[in-house]
Amino acid sequence: STTATETATQTATASATSTPTSTPTRLPRDCYTVTTTGYNCPNGHVINGFYTKQVGLSGGKAFWQQPNGILLRWATTWTQWIFDDDFVDSTSIAWEGFPL
Repeated sequence: STTATETATQTATASATSTPTSTPTRLPRDCYTVTTTGYNCPNGHVINGFYTKQVGLSGGKAFWQQPNGILLRWATTWTQWIFDDDFVDSTSIAWEGFPL
């Protein structure tokens, strides 16, 4: 799995193959900075970067977006947070297995 460290003193795990075993409590923030170690998307998507909270909801929850268009959003189909390039729950770039 890939570890993503948020500079807002919270830690998240972004994984394309498994979900984390613990479920820490998270509160939504206006922004997140995500950095990864060893993450290599075969399609060239970059999830590293600064995510800013956007107006509106996705799947009934807040969502964040990078300037390059990558989203951190809730996927109702899989009931988890995902990194994605659209709002369609058919594929994702990576996912976040516990609440933000």
